[in-house]
Amino acid sequence: MPTAEELLQGLKDSVQSLDSTAINFKGMIYGPSGVGKTVESVRLAKAICPAGKKIMYIDAVEGWVALLNHKDENLTENVDRMVYDSISQLALLGNAIAARIAPFNNIGVLIFDELSTMSKKDLDIVLAGRSRKDPSKDPDVPTQPDFFANTERMRRLTLELLKLPVHIIVVSHMRIDKNQKTGVETEGPAFMPKFSETIKENLHVVAKMVADERILDEETVYIRSLQVHPTKTVVAKTRVKFDSIIVAPDRFNLVLSQWVNNPVEVEYTVVDETPSETTTVAEIESDSI
Repeated sequence: MPTAEELLQGLKDSVQSLDSTAINFKGMIYGPSGVGKTVESVRLAKAICPAGKKIMYIDAVEGWVALLNHKDENLTENVDRMVYDSISQLALLGNAIAARIAPFNNIGVLIFDELSTMSKKDLDIVLAGRSRKDPSKDPDVPTQPDFFANTERMRRLTLELLKLPVHIIVVSHMRIDKNQKTGVETEGPAFMPKFSETIKENLHVVAKMVADERILDEETVYIRSLQVHPTKTVVAKTRVKFDSIIVAPDRFNLVLSQWVNNPVEVEYTVVDETPSETTTVAEIESDSI
């Protein structure tokens, strides 16, 4: 049982001056398959990673191969890959980072690609475990209790990981939910509603990424963009000042880099809602993201 002095000291230790509090960015990029989420997550990680620190890329979907299509950018440089196994593995990683155990004491950014897939794989583990305990349970068909247990496991783990003193970038697939009363369809991260709300409220930025096909100079190109402000049909969120609803990836990375490194002196300008960053069809077809 802690003494009164220990409790008082713990209370004092929990107080920090905002003038000296460092920002540990917590954000999510979600969207359909093939729009460039993996490449964008690593580009952002490189923009915000502290000098001398490494990027840890946790891979659940073999997404790292998309980085090889951009060799001119050296996207794999200073990036270590960890193959995802289970949420127990992630909990162990979090404990190692918190305890500053080498080499995990040198991580500056964690990328979870894709957390939605990690959640689905954990549902399989939950279902298998419950089926072993109950022979009458269908091992191939999850029921509501299975979904609930999966959601709670992911929720508790994610909240602990978000406490870590590192930048965190979550990558997710997209799902469409329909409001039964209004009939309006909303695009958002591919999580169960309860978990989705929990993670969203604890992040600085939730951005939906798309790649629109257009014709420029008689050539078909994809124009990538990120929506950072919410609308009736798109889930998004930002605690960072973006002066437009939709921004180009380069601008997105620049603003977040400035915000993380020197939030007081960031200069903001209005960004054209038609991003200029383009990629040809030939280039994007090789991106298995």
